[in-house]
Amino acid sequence: MASLSFGSVITSLFLLTSLLVSTDALALVAKRAPPEGWSYQGCYIDNLTGRVLANRQPNSATNTVESCIAKCIQLGYKVAGMEFGSECYPRSTNADSGVIKCDNAINNGGALASADTECSVACPGNTAQKCGAANRLSIYSNGPLVEQGPVAAQKTGLPGSWQYQGCITEGVGRKVWKYQIINQNTNTATACLSQCQRFGFQAAGLEYGAECCKFGAQVCLPHLSDRW
Repeated sequence: MASLSFGSVITSLFLLTSLLVSTDALALVAKRAPPEGWSYQGCYIDNLTGRVLANRQPNSATNTVESCIAKCIQLGYKVAGMEFGSECYPRSTNADSGVIKCDNAINNGGALASADTECSVACPGNTAQKCGAANRLSIYSNGPLVEQGPVAAQKTGLPGSWQYQGCITEGVGRKVWKYQIINQNTNTATACLSQCQRFGFQAAGLEYGAECCKFGAQVCLPHLSDRW
C-alpha cells in the first residue's frame, strides 16, 4: 500500500480546509442580507383582486434582491417586490423575467401565499436567491409592512346623472368596449366619465386602474347595447 508522508497529509488538509472556506464564503455572498432596515416579509399572492404593488419598473435580465431593493430606494419607496425572476414587479410569462415593483404598501387586499416555497423562481442575476413566481411576489420592506384592503368602486359624487352599474367580465378573445382613452397618471372615475361624456358617449368603464382594456386606462362606448 502506498504511503503518505507527513508533509503530504498536511498539504492535503490545507487544500481541503481552503475549499471548505471558499464554499462557505460563496454561500454567504449568494445569500446577501438586504440593506439595513429592510427585511423579507414573505411570498405574496399578486393579482388576486388587483396588483399588490402599483409601480412597475423595467424588466432586468440581471435582477437580484439587492438590485430590486436599490431601485425602489432610489425611487423613494419602502416596499420592493420581485416577481417571476426578472420582474421587480410582475407579469406571468417567461418573457417578462426580470421585473421590479415598488410601492409603500401592499394594496388590493394582497395576502401571503399558503407556503413560502410558492416563490420558487430563481433571480436571474443570482440563482441562489428567489424572485417570486407566476403571480407570486417576494416582498421586502423598510420597516413594518403596511397592508391595504381592496378599493371599492365609486358610487357617489359622480358627474351628472351617471350611475355605477357593476363589474362585468369580458369574454375570451373579445373586448366589451370599442374605444379607449389612455390616462396613465390622473385616472379616476370622475375623470373617465367626464371625458367620455364630452365625446358624447353614454357608457364608460375603467379597467386595470390606469389601464385601458388590456393595457390602457379607460374606455367609452356610444350605446350599452353595443356591448353584446
